[in-house]
Amino acid sequence: MNAFLAELLRFFNAVVAIVIVVFCTAAGAIMRDDGIGGALLGLAAGLLFAVIICGILATLIDIRSQLRTIAQNTAPKA
Repeated sequence: MNAFLAELLRFFNAVVAIVIVVFCTAAGAIMRDDGIGGALLGLAAGLLFAVIICGILATLIDIRSQLRTIAQNTAPKA
């Protein structure tokens, strides 16, 4: 069950990153009247925010995966 939840979190992390970028791009385009300039500013802000939030989470997921591999490879063989 724990492995299933970790894989589910990995999937939703990617979805959340995409949603953050799209939302920030749309918000930037709506907030500024010049259209493309606001969208580009929102895109840059969304990418930065997604990298920080989802990148940290992806790093923790990867650490969990590596620790699991290490534990399996160092388990005593009977």
